[in-house]
Amino acid sequence: MINDLHSESTLETKRLLLRRLTTMDASDLFQTVGDPLVMKYWLGGADTSIQATERRIAQIKAHWWTHGFGDWGVVDKKSGKLVGFSGLHYIADMAEVNIGYAF
Repeated sequence: MINDLHSESTLETKRLLLRRLTTMDASDLFQTVGDPLVMKYWLGGADTSIQATERRIAQIKAHWWTHGFGDWGVVDKKSGKLVGFSGLHYIADMAEVNIGYAF
């Protein structure tokens, strides 16, 4: 189910819940985006602090508002744990929309 774009949108599968990220997710998301191996091929590399992850989340929110799409936080329904993020990204000077994920 997808809700209104500018409300608390969610997408759900049998095992996963995709939802909009909030600053409350910074500590959990840092476990993923702070790992240099996970972020090896991600533009900008790994976050070096939870504050950097908070800035990442703010950028993700701004991307949603500007472009109408962006990254989702990915939650394992069984454990309730945020396990990463995934979504579509507009990158300046690229004709295509990029898809990315980090778990």
